[in-house]
Amino acid sequence: LQSPDITVIADAHDDDDVSSGLIYTEGPLVRNEVVYMSDTVRAVIYRVSSSSSDSEQKQKNDSIGDGEKYYKFEIWATHSGGIDEDDPSSSQPSQYQNLAEPGSNGMATDTLDPKFVVINQHGLHRLIRCRLDDHAPGAPLSECPDLEVIADSFPVSSASRVGNDDQSTATTNTKPLSSLVRLNSPNDVVVHPHDGSIWFTDPIYGLLEKDRFCDEFNCDTGESYLDGKSEIGWQGVYRIDRGEDGRKDDDGSDNGRHAIDLVTKYHRRPNGLALTPDAKRLWVADSTIGSPSWTAYNVTPYLDSTSTTRKASDFLNPALLGSTLGRTEDLPPFTGGEGLSDGFKFDEQGYLWTSIPNGFAVIDTVKREVICQILLGVNTSNLAFGTNGDVWLTGKAGIWKITRRIE
Repeated sequence: LQSPDITVIADAHDDDDVSSGLIYTEGPLVRNEVVYMSDTVRAVIYRVSSSSSDSEQKQKNDSIGDGEKYYKFEIWATHSGGIDEDDPSSSQPSQYQNLAEPGSNGMATDTLDPKFVVINQHGLHRLIRCRLDDHAPGAPLSECPDLEVIADSFPVSSASRVGNDDQSTATTNTKPLSSLVRLNSPNDVVVHPHDGSIWFTDPIYGLLEKDRFCDEFNCDTGESYLDGKSEIGWQGVYRIDRGEDGRKDDDGSDNGRHAIDLVTKYHRRPNGLALTPDAKRLWVADSTIGSPSWTAYNVTPYLDSTSTTRKASDFLNPALLGSTLGRTEDLPPFTGGEGLSDGFKFDEQGYLWTSIPNGFAVIDTVKREVICQILLGVNTSNLAFGTNGDVWLTGKAGIWKITRRIE
């Protein structure tokens, strides 16, 4: 890392639309010179773009910079989770009004058609895709051009056949399809670069309530009320088949749906996920309080619906890494609280860059060791690699940019 080259973008605007500041940023996505990120609490999508560094630009209150390069910061989409509490004609159920994180979360470029961005929406429990670059700045996300709902439910008939020892038959091509149960709150998402399949996690964090913003040990009872709010009964990792065969019923007819395959339901709090550089393995973070972990799955068995070898192929946790994440002996305790293994990405060398308590860590998954930690002293959520070594970091009340050496 080149240090200190850190740009902080946090609550520094006079414009009325952003004066209340960032609350919790998530799901960063880099598209060319533009960075998008969600605020799960404010239910908006922000856009950061490069600006000139002349004196006129420097005076604008919607630009942040480090003296050499400036960035235009703007609210790109509102009501990003699909809920519009301000619309008096809205027919949305009243329980949506108490959601603590009603916004969007993870985003990914659609490799089948890069004009589109796949977006996870906590509020309406679904995945959508639309042409986010062409969205009218400041308009509700529901007005995003060519918006399409990709998935919002999973067939109970298929799910009920997935016992504790068998997950290989969980596909929407299994009949009957009469009982669909809505997803929890799709969280993070990746799109496979080769076949365009969409892989996403579906934990229950989007079901958090404003007046009970807690999970497990930080609730008064030491238990979680969230598990009981899940209609589907588990927290899963899923794969959506985008191929022609993935839209056909047994008789060969096009059913108009994308087949959803349950990759695993064995994670208690699945959260971030990422593909390795060769796209042959999918890693999933589990944010269970007190026992964060990362688990790898080989992608190939999930391309064959008859495969019986669907199970984890690798595993990491602090004990295997031999490191205390987010703490050092040389520095005093931070105030980041319970930040855990949330969003992460792999760089071109195969190193895993992940959020941890109080910051981020870079992990060598082969040697099972922590290369370095980037400690910010706040809860963090995710990251995205930009151009020229830029790494965009998201989390509580801010956005950060660091620069790494590219050799």
